[in-house]
Amino acid sequence: MNQSFWGVMARHGLRMTALLSLCGALAACGVSQLTSPFQSGIFGSSDEDEKKTAESPVTPSSLAAAAQTGDTTGSTLTTGSIGCPHFDVSTNDRTITFHAPGLGNDSLSVMHRGEITKTARECGPSSDGLSIKYGFSGRVLLGPRGKAGSITLPAKLTVVEGTKGTLKTENIRVVVNVPAGSTAGNFSEVREIDLPIEQGASPKSYRLYIGFDRSASGAS
Repeated sequence: MNQSFWGVMARHGLRMTALLSLCGALAACGVSQLTSPFQSGIFGSSDEDEKKTAESPVTPSSLAAAAQTGDTTGSTLTTGSIGCPHFDVSTNDRTITFHAPGLGNDSLSVMHRGEITKTARECGPSSDGLSIKYGFSGRVLLGPRGKAGSITLPAKLTVVEGTKGTLKTENIRVVVNVPAGSTAGNFSEVREIDLPIEQGASPKSYRLYIGFDRSASGAS
């Protein structure tokens, strides 16, 4: 009986040893890659990108928090993942100023001034390319002619491809609330856009730019 007992234990021990060896081999080969299906091909990404994306999700609350810090460097919160296209603020369109009608464009006629201070984006695969979640945040400052309340700022998203120029644009109305008794208000916008990627093209050959539409009436 004792020999039978120890024989069974020995057989189970061999099986356990084999199982532990297999687990060790899988760990050494990087099993975690199985949970990252977008790490190859045109959707390649680095571990650093994945980490930054996880730490800085593109949500209204995260962008609002960034806007409230008062940081005006305009840096991107997250580098995104799976080969996200570049996303930044359009040159010269980071700010927009509105003057009171008929009073000229000097500093005393300013009603309010908008600033984009942060941008962020994340990417995921779509049926024909990428689904891009992008966001931007900033603030509005009241001028001598400004009033607290709801303020609408015109913004525009531009999608550019290296060899083809501008592919599409989207107009965006940014609504900002300046509380009574305050001289400033913060805003955050998060939106999504589908970007078709041609066969053989790289997502990183595309560029997305956000900026205020300074061609709007009364803007400068």
